[in-house]
Amino acid sequence: MQFFLSLIRLFCVIAFCGVLMVMPLLAQERAQETLITGIDAPALLRALGIEGGSAPVRLGGLVDYPLSGKTTVPARSLAVGVFATADEAHWMFQQFQTRASIAPNITSSTVGDEFAHWRRREGTPHWGGRCMLRRMNCIINFGYTGQPAAAEQLAQQIDGLLRTSATIAPKGMAIALPAVTLQAPRMLPCGGGLGASPAIHVHCATPIRIGGAATAGLVADGTVNILSPLDKPGTFPLTITLATAENVIFTNTVSYRVVSKDEYAAMNPIPWNDPIFSLYFLRNPQQPWGAQPERTWEWITFSHGTFGPLGTNGEREQAQQRALDDFRRMINPAWLPDASFIQTALDHETNPPTPVAYCNYTVNGCHLAVLARTGKTLLIYAEQPDPLPRGMKPLTATNLLTAEALATKILSGHLTPKYQEQTCHRYRAFLPKGPYQKVRILLVSIGSPRVLNLTLPGY
Repeated sequence: MQFFLSLIRLFCVIAFCGVLMVMPLLAQERAQETLITGIDAPALLRALGIEGGSAPVRLGGLVDYPLSGKTTVPARSLAVGVFATADEAHWMFQQFQTRASIAPNITSSTVGDEFAHWRRREGTPHWGGRCMLRRMNCIINFGYTGQPAAAEQLAQQIDGLLRTSATIAPKGMAIALPAVTLQAPRMLPCGGGLGASPAIHVHCATPIRIGGAATAGLVADGTVNILSPLDKPGTFPLTITLATAENVIFTNTVSYRVVSKDEYAAMNPIPWNDPIFSLYFLRNPQQPWGAQPERTWEWITFSHGTFGPLGTNGEREQAQQRALDDFRRMINPAWLPDASFIQTALDHETNPPTPVAYCNYTVNGCHLAVLARTGKTLLIYAEQPDPLPRGMKPLTATNLLTAEALATKILSGHLTPKYQEQTCHRYRAFLPKGPYQKVRILLVSIGSPRVLNLTLPGY
């Protein structure tokens, strides 16, 4: 008897060890499973004999493709989504079912890895229903009119294409997601009061779809309005849904900061002076500016005689967006101007004319003026009181510029710093006759080989 008990114990030990050995193998096999790396939705519609509609493609929980209705196939709407893993797609499938107002009539079928079918009673308005299937890491959801059997036949056809077509549903071991940059406002006032809704700026090197964006379609740059209540100070996360051209759906999260209205007023950029203005400088306030030799005049102007207006409103908006993109790449977010401050023009000194952008504003207790030749050069004039108030530190280029702007590159065939900085102390006025105010000045130039100084046109 004891012998048989020993054999049973030995068998149990061997079986248990076998399970332990098999579990890592199963986990490894699941980790290396093949994935659908994207869906070519137009090719899928063509294979099904469905015509696309004229309405824009939109991103919700899935990517919604409009249908024209001119088809013998019962589908009247179709949505597609590819997720990073099969587990994520399974979780989303369950979420979509949970969000539905009623439970599906059918939840088990030979279609896909998961299938759900909602059917309306025959004779009711828009008689038909909705089918949703998951195959691996892909979800297809379509609404239909007519017979449920025809809809399930369509679902089986879609599932077959997902399994077998390398053109419609290419396969791979992993999905490469594009790098996306989300930029939130530096801060928002508690209770709102900004006028237009505050927005998150989204940038991607390759065009993507942006959930919640005002503009439908594939874009490299877009904005998403912040609709959350701004009723209390704090830092809050915002998750934005994104999709590639191949209908791969993913999310990115950014945080935005809400502060009291008093703190916002103290630290947020506000206009400094008229957008087109000049600054005049003296080393000695006892010597009038105009009485000095012309070769020694120091001044900066934003009202160049060679500046002319851009043509249409669309051209001005496009130029303003390009300038804002340049500013965001080069200027530290804590020192950025409000987008509405940026003025654009064409500089006719060059042929063809060069788009330029300029603005001036006050932020963090300092006055700034920025002049940019879009995509080429950027000049920043930063001014602080002299002497500095208690607690205020001297500005440097490392405070104002991003890491990209601080890099060193070869410009115009010469090895020069990508940026130059110059600090000086002067008396500054908006008119040659004054009044003058003693200030500490930081000049920063990006992308220009010219010597940096206050002598027109030295900057």
